[in-house]
Amino acid sequence: MLASRACDELTRLAESTGIPVGTSINGKGSIAETSECSIGVVGGNGARSYANQWVREADLVFFIGTRTGSTTTAGWTLPDRSNAPASVHLDVSSKEIGNTYPASATLQGDAKVTLKDVLAAIETPARMKTAAKGRLARLDEQKRTYFNKIALDARSDAQPIKPQRLVATMRDLLDDETIIVADPGTPTPYLSAQYQVRVAGRTTVIPRAHGGLGYAIPGVVGAHVAAPGKRTIGMLGDGSFGMSVGELETISRLNLPIVLIQCSNGTYGWIKELQHLYHDRRYYSVDFSNVDYAGIARGFGLEGYHVTDPADLEPALQKALASGTPSFVNVVTEPQMTETPPVSSWEAAVAAAES
Repeated sequence: MLASRACDELTRLAESTGIPVGTSINGKGSIAETSECSIGVVGGNGARSYANQWVREADLVFFIGTRTGSTTTAGWTLPDRSNAPASVHLDVSSKEIGNTYPASATLQGDAKVTLKDVLAAIETPARMKTAAKGRLARLDEQKRTYFNKIALDARSDAQPIKPQRLVATMRDLLDDETIIVADPGTPTPYLSAQYQVRVAGRTTVIPRAHGGLGYAIPGVVGAHVAAPGKRTIGMLGDGSFGMSVGELETISRLNLPIVLIQCSNGTYGWIKELQHLYHDRRYYSVDFSNVDYAGIARGFGLEGYHVTDPADLEPALQKALASGTPSFVNVVTEPQMTETPPVSSWEAAVAAAES
């Protein structure tokens, strides 16, 4: 979708007919998430609490430019592959069409061009939109309820700092053109679910399909070079820091006006959460010693900030963003074991344990 630059065509199709649209993590931004038709990210990672149910209830799914991989489909259970709904699969590659789900109808072609033809072929889009009125009202109510709850967490003064507060502060401070390059660990589910993209387009770059820890620090350099007129932000966890810390020298040497924001929870949080939920809390080789990440960044020539108090979070980010120089903000955040991120299988495991 985004590679085809088909955002306008998708938005017109959805909003003309009232068809709800969910995206993959990599497809985030294919439609503005403020659109009345946007569900948000769906799948096993980064879906809002209500989002996946829309796919489960669908009697027709239109797959557009997606590989229907394991993350997007929650391990090929969303929709249920054993009892799959009718589906239409559009992709430029014939090898992707029907690759993991049986397709009731197939369309091979560029998404931008093909979606224009699809909308033109619909004889009564206004009638479809009228029929969808109640459905869209329900979606709107679910979104309001979700973000009202997130707002409570985002106002929390708890220490360590809640990731919800960090993401909400970033959303308040960053304009809609800012590009965020994130690692696939701790930042992914929170950015995917809670950082609302208000303008369609690729403004979040998250290599979740590859699981590439350490991606953000070098990746943000490429994003800055590709879009020199836009602000670029890198977001990572401390588990990723050691894998690509050397690239801080590149950012410093080139004097790039990049701000790196680190969620620092002292652990390989993703792995530790798996041990926490599924291995009786038998933690093994996942915890770090106390590391002065901001000091290391300063050693490479970046401005370094260390934030533990929620009251200091916004001022530190504002200062880093305003400096125009390479900056690193280390934010001590609550770990996954006590603040379960929006990962559907983890949320289900926690709910089952509590019941």
